[in-house]
Amino acid sequence: MADTRRSHHHYGLPDFSMALDTLEKALTEVGYGRWQIPVVVITIMVHMLAPVHLIGSTLLNAQPPFRCRAGGGQGNFTTSIPNFVLRPEKSVSINITNLEDFYNSECHASSTSASTSTSSSTSSLSFEGQSHRAAEDWRSTGLSSCPEILQDSSVFSSTVSMEWQLVCERSWLRPLFQMAYSVGSMVGSTGGGHVGDRYGRKRAIQIACGINLAAVVGMVFSPWYPGVLAARVLSGCSIGCMILPVFSLALETTPSRHRTLAGMLLGTSFSVAVVLFAGAGYLVRTWRWLLLAGSAPLLVVMPLAFLVSESPRWLSQQGRGHEAGVILGHAAAKNRVQLSPALTSALRDLQEEEVIEKPQRSQTADMTWRKRARARLHQVTAYLRFPALRRIIVATTGIWYLQGILYLGIILNANNFTSNDPYIYVAMSGTMDLIAILIATPLNMRMGRRFIVGGALLVAGVLLLVDLAVPEEFMWIRWVLVMTSLLLIAAVFQVNFMYVPELYPTVIRSRGFALASLAGSFGFLTAPFITDVLAQKTWWAVGATFGSAGILGSLLVPLLPETNNMPLPDTIEDVERRREGIRAAKKGKTREDEAEEMPAIGSAEEA
Repeated sequence: MADTRRSHHHYGLPDFSMALDTLEKALTEVGYGRWQIPVVVITIMVHMLAPVHLIGSTLLNAQPPFRCRAGGGQGNFTTSIPNFVLRPEKSVSINITNLEDFYNSECHASSTSASTSTSSSTSSLSFEGQSHRAAEDWRSTGLSSCPEILQDSSVFSSTVSMEWQLVCERSWLRPLFQMAYSVGSMVGSTGGGHVGDRYGRKRAIQIACGINLAAVVGMVFSPWYPGVLAARVLSGCSIGCMILPVFSLALETTPSRHRTLAGMLLGTSFSVAVVLFAGAGYLVRTWRWLLLAGSAPLLVVMPLAFLVSESPRWLSQQGRGHEAGVILGHAAAKNRVQLSPALTSALRDLQEEEVIEKPQRSQTADMTWRKRARARLHQVTAYLRFPALRRIIVATTGIWYLQGILYLGIILNANNFTSNDPYIYVAMSGTMDLIAILIATPLNMRMGRRFIVGGALLVAGVLLLVDLAVPEEFMWIRWVLVMTSLLLIAAVFQVNFMYVPELYPTVIRSRGFALASLAGSFGFLTAPFITDVLAQKTWWAVGATFGSAGILGSLLVPLLPETNNMPLPDTIEDVERRREGIRAAKKGKTREDEAEEMPAIGSAEEA
């Protein structure tokens, strides 16, 4: 221990062990009450803001059925039998009074071939009953395979795809709407983690609010599709930059005994928001107004981002013990609790500490971007030198990547188990998430994180493999297996949102959380390739891949320690001592004997 503490001072860092122990005791005595209300509200509002951006493309960018015809109203494309509702026999002339029956969503090679008379292999369809209003709804597209388009507006009045006619030759532009968000989310998760650890949880939330406001305004008023895509990238950045720090703030201001219940129940706000978003979409059928309605929580998040208290843990770790002590004293007064005399004295000492500036910060101003990049790479590799932290990094990124594949992949591959109504589909997704969280919460409190994450991943993987052996005629059995797997993965996702911040120390908590989230985003990008490309190779490939992913993820869980009802680690030293304590307990050694074997921590903590 003596060597470790000397390394702290050698690198210009104060010894925070006593201060952080004081913080843990102070949070325990402060309890959970009125002081945490602003943190709870802003966490809930951020989670309610996320669905319109994360899963909003389901309603904002939907492409309804459509029908093409040659330009100038010369005639309708009838080169093939419509695959929607009506299946007329050959050489039968039909008087159509309901144009919706003939939205076949078909594109054609060219307008010349399409406008020719039908051959003996096609249907002879006439539109004698077409109303004048329907005729006026035909719009020019500039596409050779669909010069004029008529889109079904019975479900959606306006979507991004409808507004810019992202069909036929332009259909490849439609997935870019969701991909732009995913790319922005990766950038935001990484940047938000760095800002949250460097400048504080509160500052990261404030910056993200400004970016999100710019993104929403950009999408609502942009007359060009590239402008909408650019705004979608910004929305991904803002949500990624906002969720991680706000969840870290919620956990760091919660006493250990309340952390499991608070962390799990706060996640239900996302599920409820998904259901509310489906209801808003049913009432508001125009995508720009729906985007504004879904972004309404931003009106609450923005003022709270300036009123909420900064994390005392982060302040103390930054050497700002005076501010941390003042905040905790205010917290005790708000929660109407009387701190013990010893703790009051310790907080008074904490408030009298001088702010110790880190010499490295003044030196970085003179560094070139190449030197900064090399320094950043050195910092990353420095974390991998510590065995416990290295196992956490490897396991959390692997698990989040695999659960990202499973969560989105099951949803994409299970559309035949849901209603054709998109609003019911979105509402069902939120309902399943909510049920999963409510079931997992008491189990998480009693059995811990490792049991839930490892067990749910293993069972979900096995169920997806069993699904391959169920005959097609027993569809209800397949439905139960797939939906149960989705519920289990949803539970894993929520538990991991609380588990990962508990695994990483305060000094790099947001960055560790961001790394795991980045891996999950890569999983989201991988899932469509599995469901669309791999599914074309062989029928069992998708189920086998998803089942194997669940089982592989469960094998990574034993690499992680249990964190249920345990204090949050504040330094890398705490993480290493936790691992050494577990090893010592297994081998019958004392923690003091094991601590002598640890490497110096100072350089990595400074990173």
